[in-house]
Amino acid sequence: MTININVGIMGFSAQEERKFKKIFTISKNHERCYFLANTSEVTAVELLIVNTQDEFVTQQQQSYRERHKGVSIPVVNVGKSLAAVDGVYYIRGVLVPSRVLPILDNVEILPQNDDSIAEIKESDIKNQQDVEESDNLKNTNINAFLNVLVVDDSKMMQKTVQLELNKSTIPLATEFADSGEMALEKIAAKKYDFIFLDVMMPGIDGFETCTQIRKMEGMAKTPIIMLTSKTSALDEVKGLMAGCSTYLTKPFQQDEFQKTLEQIMHWVKEFNDGK
Repeated sequence: MTININVGIMGFSAQEERKFKKIFTISKNHERCYFLANTSEVTAVELLIVNTQDEFVTQQQQSYRERHKGVSIPVVNVGKSLAAVDGVYYIRGVLVPSRVLPILDNVEILPQNDDSIAEIKESDIKNQQDVEESDNLKNTNINAFLNVLVVDDSKMMQKTVQLELNKSTIPLATEFADSGEMALEKIAAKKYDFIFLDVMMPGIDGFETCTQIRKMEGMAKTPIIMLTSKTSALDEVKGLMAGCSTYLTKPFQQDEFQKTLEQIMHWVKEFNDGK
């Protein structure tokens, strides 16, 4: 079941506000769906995102809380360098879906009284729909967000890949699959721009998964990067025969990963430009 969450932002520019709107359109595929609210008009919001770099934001936040006394609202702080404090949520660096949404999804939204929770205004929903329509037209452009699937049965490796993807200058919406079978189900239901695929997994291995992916409609040219702890020539040949685009050997170096990611972005751009 999808939960709609009204989000207020404070201390951000109009350009940053547009970024949040685009990021929130991606959330419609999550259990939580975020809507950007106008904090000056909406009765209350369920989550606040605050720019700690704005000198007026403290006063602005205090003013909002005074208007809604008795309502406990979780706050997510955004800044270039923030000291970690227990119980406080932070977003550091560039505002991209792969960085923002995982943080918001982990925020504990406290239940409010019925009369204190803001209804999503029709105008807000209309604005959200306008942004979605605009983004749909841009999905083939490298400047729009890209959908990425990471297939690995190791949660640690999933997190490692996610941390490297967070460094991308292109907005990325990352999803995960713990097995080849789960990956095939996800790919059948949704289009991904590129895929990281572990070789050794329970059930069907990465080679067979790659072979099956290439047989699926629209997946003939999608970049598939195989993750392997083996470096033998035989494994590379098997991967190429299965249809993988390139290899990353675990544990990979950061510069190696970023160089590969840059190459992938080039492939995706070429593929999208050729459509």
